[in-house]
Amino acid sequence: MKLAFTFLVLAACGSSSPTTAADAAAGDAGHVADASTGTDAGSGSGSAVVPEILVGNTFGSVRDFEIGPDAIYPIINIAGHYTLVRCPLSGCSATPQVLGQVGTSTSGRGVAIAGSTIFWLADDHTIMRAALDGTGVAQRYQFVTGQIAFPLRAIGTQLYFNYIPTTFKPVVMTLAGSGTAGPTPLAGTDAQVMGFDEALAVADGKVAYWHDEQGLDPHPIEVFDLATSAITTVASSVDVSGPGFALATSGVAWVESQTSTSDVRACLFGATCNATTVGAPTFVALATSGDHVFFTGRTADNYATVVTCDIQSLAARTCMPVPLAHPASQLDLLNLRVLKVTADAIYAGTDARGGGALWRIAR
Repeated sequence: MKLAFTFLVLAACGSSSPTTAADAAAGDAGHVADASTGTDAGSGSGSAVVPEILVGNTFGSVRDFEIGPDAIYPIINIAGHYTLVRCPLSGCSATPQVLGQVGTSTSGRGVAIAGSTIFWLADDHTIMRAALDGTGVAQRYQFVTGQIAFPLRAIGTQLYFNYIPTTFKPVVMTLAGSGTAGPTPLAGTDAQVMGFDEALAVADGKVAYWHDEQGLDPHPIEVFDLATSAITTVASSVDVSGPGFALATSGVAWVESQTSTSDVRACLFGATCNATTVGAPTFVALATSGDHVFFTGRTADNYATVVTCDIQSLAARTCMPVPLAHPASQLDLLNLRVLKVTADAIYAGTDARGGGALWRIAR
C-alpha cells in the first residue's frame, strides 16, 4: 500500500526525487485567483509574493525543521549525513552551527521544540535535546527495543510521537521535555493489529493519529483529547501521507496518498468522513493555521507553489486553492516535503531542485 509513497520520501540524503504523477496532477488544479488582488496569481506582473531562500540547495533536501523565536533549525545534508543545525531566522550560512547528526533511519525527519528546548532523533530509538541556543546537547531518552516513528510533535513542554514496539502494534507516546522520567503511552491509542506507517499531529490540546493497520482498509483517523482522555474517530483513510497530516481548529486535514497521485481531504469535528471522494491535487506536505490549510498547488501559469483553502471548503469539496507566492523558477517549490506555518510566514522544505531547499513565504 505504501510502496509508491515510500519511494518518494526515502530518497538518499541530498539527492533529488523524480517528478511524480502527483506533481503532474497538481498542474491540473485549474485557474485560480489571488485572494488579495482578485487577479491571476503568478501572472508575471511582479505583484505576487516571491519566496525567500533560507537554506541553499548545496545542503540537499530539507524534510524537517523547526522555527524558534530567534532561529531556525533545519535538518540538512553535511558530508553525506543528515545533520540538525541552528541558523538565524534570516537563513543559514555556508557553515551553520551544528547541533548533532540525525540517523538515516529517520529519513531526515524528527525535530520539535518543547518549551525552551529543542529535541531531535539521533536515530529511530534515541531522542536528543539541547537549549535553543544550541548548548547543552544531551541524550533525553533511548529505547532499548522497538523504534520511534517520525515525526516528533510538541505541545507546551511535552513531546508526542508514535512508537512501534517489538509487537509492531504502534502506540502514541508522550515524554516530558525536562527531567529524566521515561515516556508514557496515551491510553487507548495503541493499534490492535500490526502497523508500520504512522501519522501524528497536535494542536489545541488534541493529538490526532493514524496507524496503517494490516488487514484494515480504510484505517481510522482518531483524535485524543488531552484534557479528558476521550478518543473520537473523526475520519477514515486508506493511506495518509505522514508529512501531510494536521489538526485545524475545526477538524483534521490530510493528504491522501494514492499509487500515483495525492490529494487533500478534510473532516470537521462532529462529522465522520471517509476517503472515497478525491479532493484538490497536491504533493505530500500539508500544514494548518487556525482553519486555514496550506498545501502544494499551482499558479495560473503552472508554477509549483503553496496554496491555501479553509478547512470548511475542503471538507465540503468546494475548495478553490488560492496561490500564495510566485517563485522565480518552476523548480523552486517543486516537491514540497514539509510545510510549517507561523503568524507571519509559511516555511517550505523541498527537494532542492531550484535555488534553495528551505523557503520562507511572507503572509
